Amino acid sequence: MLDDAQLRTLEERLRYLRELEERRTAILESVREQGKLTEEVEAQIRGAETKARLEDIYLPFKPKRRTKAQIAREAGLEPLAEG
Repeated sequence: MLDDAQLRTLEERLRYLRELEERRTAILESVREQGKLTEEVEAQIRGAETKARLEDIYLPFKPKRRTKAQIAREAGLEPLAEG
């Protein structure tokens, strides 16, 4: 029979693994949507055993945050600012 401490440890590990799988799925989808998912990248993502490792693999594919200035330029507003 498991005691309370062992049950708590199991519960924490299960929660961690579920979160890891959810993040893995989200990362795979993000990289796939970018058109950058190769067999090698997918294998690395699927093989990651920790959240930290998963995030390290994802880092080069992580979308950059856009500033208000970048958004304005993308909307074609830069000529107005220069005039």
